[in-house]
Amino acid sequence: MLRPVESVVSRIAAIATCVEARQPDATVMEVFAQARASCEEAAAQEVSADLKLQLAHLRTVLETWQQVWPRLATQDEFRLALAREARLWSQRLAGR
Repeated sequence: MLRPVESVVSRIAAIATCVEARQPDATVMEVFAQARASCEEAAAQEVSADLKLQLAHLRTVLETWQQVWPRLATQDEFRLALAREARLWSQRLAGR
């Protein structure tokens, strides 16, 4: 079974994969929701103050992505930037 932070890393990487594969909007929104849930679970179980802070910031990022996705999902530059940012978050959390 994955540790909570490993689950967050996996979910964030899945966002990048879905966006790059041009998955339907409903699929991307579901992956956003799954990532947020994983993030909240990991933050509740984490003892490191630094990691809790990173996860809190990531939750804000995920909320923002969910809010703007319906308006900006058709823009290739936005999709590329979001996928790149998701991969960076995944790498950052995996390498902590």
